[in-house]
Amino acid sequence: MLIIEVLSESTDEADIDLVRGKGYSYARAGVREYLALDPTGAFLPERGRDWRLMEGVYLLWEPDTVARWQSERIAVAIGLEGMLATVYTREGERQLSEGEVGQERAHDRAELGRLRAELVRLRGRVGER
Repeated sequence: MLIIEVLSESTDEADIDLVRGKGYSYARAGVREYLALDPTGAFLPERGRDWRLMEGVYLLWEPDTVARWQSERIAVAIGLEGMLATVYTREGERQLSEGEVGQERAHDRAELGRLRAELVRLRGRVGER
């Protein structure tokens, strides 16, 4: 299991405290991967701190060479694009966000409408012969 916390002023200390905070609770619950993100850099200059559970203890989990945290448990990597957490496949393909999926669907519907109109036009030309 992977848990991701986004740090805020009211939770930052508890989110990254492995002794008395959420890290302690998550480790006791057996959460294998724990990622604390700080997109603003207000609490963590590196903008993210991550751990993997090894023999009941969290050890730092470093981002890969393109600054993404690749999960060992599930087929995703998490990265930051500006202020947003972004999901990637294990192969590095960026996954669309919810808003982007809606935009892509609208684009696809418009393209489908254009292609249908072109088909009607072409069928009309074939019928003229």
